[in-house]
Amino acid sequence: MFFINPINNKNSAGSSSGGSSGGSVSSNTVSGNDLQSQLQSLYAQRQASAQNAYNNSMNALSNAYGQQKNSLESSFNTGRGVLDNSYNNSLGKIDNDAKKTLQESYVNRMLTQKNLGQQLAAQGISGGASESAMAGIANNYGNSRNSINETWNNSKADLSNTYQNSLAQLVQSYNSDLASLESNYANQQSALNSNLENGIAD
Repeated sequence: MFFINPINNKNSAGSSSGGSSGGSVSSNTVSGNDLQSQLQSLYAQRQASAQNAYNNSMNALSNAYGQQKNSLESSFNTGRGVLDNSYNNSLGKIDNDAKKTLQESYVNRMLTQKNLGQQLAAQGISGGASESAMAGIANNYGNSRNSINETWNNSKADLSNTYQNSLAQLVQSYNSDLASLESNYANQQSALNSNLENGIAD
């Protein structure tokens, strides 16, 4: 006949129950691989967002740079056109004035010779005296012509110097504005690159 100790039986049952509870695993536990995957996905999203913002900013910057550069070139071309027109108009006026003055000087010479010839003939003067008087008229005309040509050349030289100086100032101003534009563009590009690197690092 067998006897079962109720105390031992109770302890035995408790021990069995405790062993079963201690061996179970929670279903809510997240594995390390899942966490790493989530972090990588989040990093990729933020990297893509930073890159997209960078691309948009770079496009806007490039468009603004292109517009400003075109504006500088347009202003330079306009200024150059005004300068060229002014030079050509002034040169044309100098040429026309000089040619008109030369023509008037020649006409005066011919009239003077004609009048002098008539006066000498009326006074009965001829021979060496007449030839000497005519030579004097021709000499005066030659001196007048030389003076007109000298003034003509000096005026053209002054006009050319003024044109070259004005053109040099125009080019210098354009180059200075362009250098400033290029520097600002490079600085803003550098700032955008830094922002992209910081955004990805963050």
